[in-house]
Amino acid sequence: MMQENNFMGQDGFQWFVGVVEDRDDPDKTGRVRVRCLGYHSEDLNRIAVTDLPWATVMMPTTTPSMHGLGETPHFLVQGSWVLGFFRDKELQQPVIMGSLPGYNTQKPDVKKGFNDPDGFYPNKLGFNDMSTLGRAASAEGHKGLELRRRKRQTGIPIANRPNVGNVSDTATDYQPGVEPIHPATKKSLAPEKRETYDELPPKSDAPTLYPFNHVHESESGHIHEIDDTPGGGRLLRQHSTGTFEEIHPNGARVVHTMHDNYEVISGNSNIFIKARQDASGNTDAKGTLTLTVEGDMKHLVKGDYMLEVEGDYYQKIHKNHYVKIGAQGLDDGGGNREEEILGSHAIVISNAVNYTTGTAPSGPKEVRMIIGGNMWRVVTGSDKKQVNGGDYVSQVTEGDTINSSHGNMIMSTSNPGLDENGRQRGQITASAANKLNLKSATSMNLATDFDGLNINVNGVELTDNDLEQTTSTGSIFNLTVAGAANWNNTGLVTENFSASQDTNITGALTLDTTTTINTTAGTIFTIYSGGGSPSATNKVDINPS
Repeated sequence: MMQENNFMGQDGFQWFVGVVEDRDDPDKTGRVRVRCLGYHSEDLNRIAVTDLPWATVMMPTTTPSMHGLGETPHFLVQGSWVLGFFRDKELQQPVIMGSLPGYNTQKPDVKKGFNDPDGFYPNKLGFNDMSTLGRAASAEGHKGLELRRRKRQTGIPIANRPNVGNVSDTATDYQPGVEPIHPATKKSLAPEKRETYDELPPKSDAPTLYPFNHVHESESGHIHEIDDTPGGGRLLRQHSTGTFEEIHPNGARVVHTMHDNYEVISGNSNIFIKARQDASGNTDAKGTLTLTVEGDMKHLVKGDYMLEVEGDYYQKIHKNHYVKIGAQGLDDGGGNREEEILGSHAIVISNAVNYTTGTAPSGPKEVRMIIGGNMWRVVTGSDKKQVNGGDYVSQVTEGDTINSSHGNMIMSTSNPGLDENGRQRGQITASAANKLNLKSATSMNLATDFDGLNINVNGVELTDNDLEQTTSTGSIFNLTVAGAANWNNTGLVTENFSASQDTNITGALTLDTTTTINTTAGTIFTIYSGGGSPSATNKVDINPS
């Protein structure tokens, strides 16, 4: 007769097969209540669930069962068939070594033992206890896979470049049926067709073969797959709501979030999108980033923002564009905008352009433009300039200044009096370094309201209008009238001549005065009449004494 040592393992190995009927361990140590075949009755009146002993669940060596390390708790549920042993001869300290899968043919009977007391498991009849995701063709009927297929996004639009071919004068002229090409960049200027892309289909539609797909599926529907199917290896992590991350057989990765997404990085974040090459070393993917947002997109950068584009940079804004620089406020220094364009700048604006500068209480308020070549401006409406509180200066250092108008040309000043330096304001001065020409197709009127009209002819005559070729002859005042010349004066007319005055009249001379003609004593008036050379017979001498 074998001697009893009452020491675990030395009194024989007493094992059992049983069913888990309770996993709500009050100590939360992972224990379960097990009803063991051959040891416990199925009659709940004889042995209730609460009378069953608590069994310790043996964990794999990948879990140390210490301080919560590893994978805890276990995944046994009510209704699980298990294999174990008793570590005491009183059969009150069962240990579960593992669970036993089976084929479910009937619903649980909550009135009997060896069943789930809650009547939930098993909840699928006619299937074995392997996940359908691991059983080849039956995987297509799994609700997790079906959800991924149903939520798959297709026809996602991709941003395209704007059509600005008619802005730059360096672009080729548009010809119907001919694709316009920019002469500098050699790129097409034709409107770009909207392209789309599709989310990869689940599993890339690759087959799953038994027994290569290792599936972990939770009670609420969370799924983790490690699929080692030859030629179709995948990794899948899926939430019961449908949010998932899947790495496809070719290494492509799909992340599909059914709700909000949050990512917080406490350090730096670095992303490198690299061009991909095939086995022959040929580039089969350029390394493109495509981002499509159906709602709003907001960026807040609390430091500096640097954007470098080695190719072309396109912006296509369907509505308005708002930019505010110096949003920190003028009291904190405001902000500047500086641009350098090593090429041309072409702008087409369909409506108005409004500029307001110099609104800051201090600082420079000038608008400075330096144009290295020509400036061509065409205004189909009015062109108005108003200078408040300063001077308006237009200077041409080389070339001509031409003002031409199909209508009237009016120059007008107000007369505000004297400035702070005592200078008379409201004057118009026309000064020419050489000849000044005034010509009108019809009448020319000179009128003054006060102080009269002064014409001063100074200097000497020039040779061929050359300022460096002067003569000894004083400047001449010539007045030529093709028709009649009328002088109407209501006041005193005074003429002073430092030399002789010659007046040639081809017609009659009529002097009509109601008073007298006053001359300085000794002045002689000689009037020749009858034509020909002056002689005693055709002249009249007036010698007032």
